[in-house]
Amino acid sequence: MTMSAIGGCWWPRDFEPEWLRLFSQLLPTTWTMQAYNDLMIRHAAAATALWPSAVTASLGLLYLIVGIIAAAKLYEWA
Repeated sequence: MTMSAIGGCWWPRDFEPEWLRLFSQLLPTTWTMQAYNDLMIRHAAAATALWPSAVTASLGLLYLIVGIIAAAKLYEWA
C-alpha cells in the first residue's frame, strides 16, 4: 500500500517532497503509473509505454534476484 501511494497510484507524485520523488524512481508502481497516465489520460501513442514497461520489468527482475539471494542466505540454501 505504501509503495502504491509513493509511486503515484493514490495522488500525483507532484504533491510529494523532492526526496520522496527521487526515491519513488526505484519503485515499479511509479513507472507503471507513468505508462498508464500517458496512455489513458494523455492519449499518447502506445510506444510511449515501452520504456516505463521495460523499467518496471527490470525492477521486478532485480527485486526477484535480491529476494532469492536474501532467502538463500537466510535459509542457508547455498
